[in-house]
Amino acid sequence: MNKETYILPIYWVNYLEFGYDDNASDDEIQEIKDFLNNELTYLSADVENNYFKHRNDANSVGGNVCEFTFLTTKTN
Repeated sequence: MNKETYILPIYWVNYLEFGYDDNASDDEIQEIKDFLNNELTYLSADVENNYFKHRNDANSVGGNVCEFTFLTTKTN
C-alpha cells in the first residue's frame, strides 16, 4: 500500500473521520464516496493548515481546503 495526499474540501473531514456530516447534502456525500472509489482508505487531514482554493482534487468548487492523506491500493 502507498500513501497519497490530495487537496480536498475541508468539510470532508467530518464525514471521513466520523461517518457523517449533518451539513453535507446527499450529493456531496455521494461525491466523497465516488472519490474514494474503494481504492482509498482515509488516514488523516491537516485541518490546521487550511486555505481557500478555487478548485481541489475532487471537483471545481471553490472553498476552504486542506491536505488529506490516504492509504491506497492503486498501482501506478
